[in-house]
Amino acid sequence: MDNIIVMKFGGSSVANASAMLNVFNIITSQKCNKLVVLSACKGVTDLLIEAANFSLQNITKSIEIINEISEHHKKIIENTINSELKWKALEKIDVYIRQIREFSEGIHLLQELTAKMMDFFVSFGEKLSTTVFYYILLENKINAVLINSENYIITNSKFGEAEPNYSIIKLKVQNELKPEFDKYDTIIAQGFIGSDLEGRTTTLGRGGSDFSASIYGLALGASEIQIWTDVSGVKSADPRIVEQAITIDEMTIDDIRELSFYGAKVLHPDTIKPAIEAGIPIKVLNTFSPSEQGTIIKENNQGSEPKLHSISVLSEVTKLHFYLDTKRNSSLQIVDILNYLIRRNIKILSSSQSETSFVLFAKLDNQQINNITATYTDYQVEAVEGDLICLVGNNILLDKELLSKLTKQIENYQIDYIQFGINKQLSLLFSKDNTREIIERIHSVIGS
Repeated sequence: MDNIIVMKFGGSSVANASAMLNVFNIITSQKCNKLVVLSACKGVTDLLIEAANFSLQNITKSIEIINEISEHHKKIIENTINSELKWKALEKIDVYIRQIREFSEGIHLLQELTAKMMDFFVSFGEKLSTTVFYYILLENKINAVLINSENYIITNSKFGEAEPNYSIIKLKVQNELKPEFDKYDTIIAQGFIGSDLEGRTTTLGRGGSDFSASIYGLALGASEIQIWTDVSGVKSADPRIVEQAITIDEMTIDDIRELSFYGAKVLHPDTIKPAIEAGIPIKVLNTFSPSEQGTIIKENNQGSEPKLHSISVLSEVTKLHFYLDTKRNSSLQIVDILNYLIRRNIKILSSSQSETSFVLFAKLDNQQINNITATYTDYQVEAVEGDLICLVGNNILLDKELLSKLTKQIENYQIDYIQFGINKQLSLLFSKDNTREIIERIHSVIGS
């Protein structure tokens, strides 16, 4: 029982019968104790949200969607289970579907849909997918057990974005769940869901299934957490922009945080932070190409060798340039601008200042820009829209040869803003035109 791994499979990995059989092959190829965390089948959570909302005014439409969800899971069972277990699996699905229909009718009767009610409604996505997969395992004589994550992932009552109570979770997992490995090789658990101290269903919000895997890994003292998705790890750039994008072998959680902040579709860093801080490595792997190496995410990068390893881009960003009043204290003026933006929940992506200028980048619509220029009539305010290109690596600023290569690649393009060395791993460029070409040229420096 010393070697326990946590394996999480996202919605695309369990989307249909062939995908689930693929997951079955992956987990059975690893000969160790494992806790397998599953998301809802791809698209099912969105359908449940839609059904819940329709429950208020159009109960007929809600029931149609629920029936569609039912048929989807039953089709998977029909295509994967041939023994008498098929009827048990179908019966379990029917039980859940009846509960969903009854709850939908309750919402319609009460004419109320609270965040607490929505959490309960959407929790059935994971309950359905794990039930189907559990019976696939039983069909294939796998020594497995299905648990209810509501019994172990104990949270506060912030419905829709619940926060875990780590002390209670660790106690319950160590005392009640970990001993199950004495009897079973494989434990199946729902991602995304938990319950509060009163036993009411909660959900963990964005990246919830990754978060579940991280929490379980931490509580179990797992040797490794595997996040299985539909891409082969974290890429050096968006493959839709750079065909030559490669998989990055190893990254730190700070790298992931920067890439996520600046537009890359990678793991949400807060969801994996608990496990990383506990020293548990996380691998990002491809369900549909399991032989590929993927990316390992760790807390610290042991090496200090300068290296550029990835590029992301945040499109439709506004650069605001405030020309400050030189007769007034520049710091007080900047504080006033920042307070204005903070009060309106405008997230600043980057900023720089001098005695006469303050430049910042944010995602703004036309109305917000007009409000800002109307508020600060004492200043000249320039607003320019473009793309913010983020370069992530290790000690980029320390490598003069690397900086020379980067400069050479972009020297013939009009770059409206360059800020090298914001921290040890991050640099930014702002481009109004030719973004795709600029990214491709910068990417050519990776590995050169």
